[in-house]
Amino acid sequence: MKKYILGICVLVSCGLQAQKKVGELFPIQLIEKYNPQSDATIVVLAPSLASDNSYAPMLTTSLKYYFTDGLAFQQQENKPKIEVIYVVNALAPNTSQPRNSWEAPFVQDNRMYDPTGMVYRALGVDVFQMKTSHFGQQLSLSSQEETPSSIVYLLDKNYKILAIDKDYRAQGEHLKPLEDKIKIHLGLLKNTRPSKQTPLKIGEKAPDFLLEDVEDTSGRARNLSSITDKFKVITFYPAAFSGEVVSDFAKVNHTAGMSCATQIQLIDHHPAMKEVEMYAISSSTPALLKLWKKALKTDRIIYLNDEDYSIARLYNAYNPLGYSNRATYILSKDNTVLYANDNFTFEDEERFPSILEELIKKHS
Repeated sequence: MKKYILGICVLVSCGLQAQKKVGELFPIQLIEKYNPQSDATIVVLAPSLASDNSYAPMLTTSLKYYFTDGLAFQQQENKPKIEVIYVVNALAPNTSQPRNSWEAPFVQDNRMYDPTGMVYRALGVDVFQMKTSHFGQQLSLSSQEETPSSIVYLLDKNYKILAIDKDYRAQGEHLKPLEDKIKIHLGLLKNTRPSKQTPLKIGEKAPDFLLEDVEDTSGRARNLSSITDKFKVITFYPAAFSGEVVSDFAKVNHTAGMSCATQIQLIDHHPAMKEVEMYAISSSTPALLKLWKKALKTDRIIYLNDEDYSIARLYNAYNPLGYSNRATYILSKDNTVLYANDNFTFEDEERFPSILEELIKKHS
């Protein structure tokens, strides 16, 4: 059996560039506990994994599902074993407080606290200014209003740095390229995806593809062209388990950038969508998408897996960086393109229901 060994490290920075560079060794000896038998190691240096870090829950959840649980490698016969370790630049928390107030999910048994910033200094990264959170424990918070982004270090089996991502916040646009880098390094993926695409034009017939709903176990998948009794909305997105899940639609921050979670939830939530067939498409695995659907608590939208981006390329949605752009389309009952948007934003989402209603009225 071929053995895969790889390491990934995720750090949270206060805006300064890490001094360690690609090709240098990561100081793994400073980590209190790690498993040298793992095929991959992810070390997360964070200023906070508490409730004051809005992206921490999705960060820890996505890394667990994709890499620790190996769901991103569902199609592989021999899945690599990846360990995730969190190093928090803060004092150990007051554990008398409810756990969900001071720690994100899936980190209880694999994190260390580094209040002196020992690991940070070894990497050439400045430690965070210590502040007191609203529940009375010491946390290393930035003076900025927003929690700083993470820095992702991708390491080989000898802990040599292969790649660095300095703006990691569990965004799909960063999560999928990280997954690709791992697979390419392990020989599980060839870096040869074609990127040439042709934009779809309004009035054209939409390209046909197979509708394989990840929740459908009947084995009777249909083609898009076979559905002629409904208008359709097709929306592509970068990755499952990225962005903050919407719990209150009245409090969605429309000034922030669109995330995968809000993109899908807002489309599914609109009353205008009740009579429309909706498809959310990304490159993933069935296991990840089933958990993703459960997390988003959507009612009507159908999740389709486009593992090799073949559908995304048909719809001018594939990004050569290794993910699907937020391309969104409205199709008539006979699958004519009525609306085409290569980069769906919050502003587009606000106008989308009225556009959909007008198009349905015009083409019914």
